[in-house]
Order: sequence, then C-alpha cells, then structure tokens
Amino acid sequence: MSRYGIGLFKRKNILLLVVIFLCLTTAGIYAYTSSSVSVINHLKLGDVNIGLIEYELDSNGKEIPYQDNKLVLPGDEVSKIPRITNYAEDCYIRVKIDFQNDLDMEGISAENLKGISNKWIFKNGYYYYTNPLRYGEHADIFDGIDFPPEWTEVHSMQHLQILIDAEAIQAQNFMPDFKSESPWGNEEIEICLHSLKDRDFRKDTADLNTYQDLSIVYDGTSSKLLAVSDDFFTNFSQAMPGSSLKDSVCFLNTAKKATQVFFQTGLPDNLSEDELELMEKIPLIITMENQTIYEGNLKASALNNGISLGCYNPGSNKVFDFKLQIPKDLKNNYALTETKVKWIFSVHSDAETSAHTKPVKTGDYSKINIYLMSVLLSVSALLIFIIKKWGGKKNEAKENKK
Repeated sequence: MSRYGIGLFKRKNILLLVVIFLCLTTAGIYAYTSSSVSVINHLKLGDVNIGLIEYELDSNGKEIPYQDNKLVLPGDEVSKIPRITNYAEDCYIRVKIDFQNDLDMEGISAENLKGISNKWIFKNGYYYYTNPLRYGEHADIFDGIDFPPEWTEVHSMQHLQILIDAEAIQAQNFMPDFKSESPWGNEEIEICLHSLKDRDFRKDTADLNTYQDLSIVYDGTSSKLLAVSDDFFTNFSQAMPGSSLKDSVCFLNTAKKATQVFFQTGLPDNLSEDELELMEKIPLIITMENQTIYEGNLKASALNNGISLGCYNPGSNKVFDFKLQIPKDLKNNYALTETKVKWIFSVHSDAETSAHTKPVKTGDYSKINIYLMSVLLSVSALLIFIIKKWGGKKNEAKENKK
C-alpha cells in the first residue's frame, strides 16, 4: 500500500515537471507577436483615343451632323466643321488633308478652307495643332469651304472629296518641336486598338490632384498593422509609355517595444498572360534610407519569400520609397492593360525576457512553426507514454493488493 503511494507521488511529480516544461517552452515560442497587412497595388496603362466627327450649321445657325453629297454651284460657301475630340489621355494631334475629284479642278485647295485657327501650323504636308488636347476637349480643323466662282460648265456634275486623316500622340513624356519641319520627329504612329466602349478612362481627375499620404502603422494598443490606403499606387493616374512614377510609404511603430518588419510580394490569382508579360517589362526599384532593397521588374518574384526591413524602436519611423519606370517603347497592344501586385508587410515583436526571441532570418517564418510542432508532438508522446505506464503500474498494484 505504501509502495503504491510512493510510486503515484513520483509519477505526479513527473507529470508536473512535463506540464511546467510545456508552459515554459510554449511561453518562449509565443513571445513572438506577429501581425501582417497586405495591399493590392493597381497600375493601369492609359490610352490615346481620338474621334473625328463632321458638323455643319443649318439655316438657323444651329450645329447639326454634316450631310454628304451636297450639290454646289460656283461661288457657293458650304458649312463644314470637321471636329477632333479627345476621349482619353492628353495628346497632340495633326491632320493631313487631301482633295480628290473626277477631273483636275483648278483653284480648289487648302486655301479654299475657311476658319482654320492660328493654333494650327502647316509643316511637311500636315497641319499640327500646337496645343495639347485634354480629356473631353475638341479642336475644329476648319468651318467651311469656299468654291471658286470662276468654275464653268466644264466642272459641272463632278464629284469632289475632301479626305481628312487625323493622328494623335500622347502629350505625356513627349514634346513636339514646332520650329522643326517634322514637329513629331520620327515617332511611329500606331493604329488605336480600342473603341470608345473599351476604354475605362478615369474621369475623376480632380481626385488625383489630392495627394494621399501612404503609411503602415504598427499600433501598440491592438498589436496590429494598419495600412492607410489599400492601394499604394493610388497617387498615380493611368500611366503612359515613358512615365517615371515615384512615391513613398512611411512605416511607424507606436508600440512600446522594438518591432522587426518584413516585406514580401505576391501575385493575385487569375492574372492574364498580358498582365504578367507587362509586369515583366516594368522596372521597379525599392529603397529605404538610400539602401536598395529591390531592383528588378514589377513581378518581383525575388521578393516572394520576404526580406527584412530592419528593426524599429518604439516611436521610430522610416520611409520606404518605390519607383516605377514605364518603358517608352511599349506598343498599343498594352494600352488599358492593368497590373496587380500584392504587397505584404508583417511585424514580429519579441518579449525582452524570452530565450527564443532572436529575430528570424529573412523569409524564415516556418522555423517557429516547425519548432512549436516538434515540441508539442514530443510532449504529447511523452504524456501518452507516462499515462500508459502509470495505468499499467496501477493495475499491477491492484493485483498485488489482492
């Protein structure tokens, strides 16, 4: 009887020691407090898109759509207003005007066009509009045609066509030289691949004029990371070829203990091949305190495993700068293409007395979990062994008692 009591006492001590060991071990591991926040950065390429519609004035001076196939007499003045409207990003425009007729109509040329503004200049076969057209603005090429009064019966029943070919080039990152005979230089003009119904131009340009401060705050009260703005590209309008886009993110630690910060990237699901291809073409540079953290493309596969941004003392803040450079030679097939990148920030705070609070290495979040699982499995196995052993001894003691 006494021998059984002593054995039970020893087993209780062993069990108590195991519980204490478990508590101490998990306390060391759980001294890490962690939090993460992610933002989806949207970057969309803009487009150049213009339309040419012709109008005329009726007998009451009201503007109406132009009616073709008019019958005119020598000396007639015909109302005709070719109008170019900008439906997308700011752009420069130019037009080429050709006269085609059934026979050589002497006296009909650009000199017979009325109302050409002094904002148009003629260079090397083109009329160039010297002001950029903003979204929604329009420019009239001329407003009427004077037909020569000297025409005779020889010119009767002939068919005259005035062909207008309008072209546009982005105003952003481009400056024409209107003193040159070729103001647009050797720029290649591509066919626009999008109709008006395809465009998704951001009309709320007023909102883009209000700069938003971007920040990540580690709140000491809740031990949570908070992101101010869920889109770190929010200050960018639709980017155009040649654009250099820069912005900054401020990280602030409001906790009462030091906090280690990590940064990694990821790609949202269901990205198209065009989006992935575009991301590989856009260079991205991330710096902090003049130290380059990352330099590569926007896809940023090298940051998938995460990097350390350093340890932040209580109340400290640092600035995280990023720069995007849109290639100048991007073709029209990328217009209106949107990219999405997930930026993930996480923090790991540690208690000062813990033996397991050394900062983890870059991207090494799994070691803590592996260690924890190993300890829990080991302790569980030990508890099962002790319980089974204790149960066997108890049965043996009962039999001896009998």
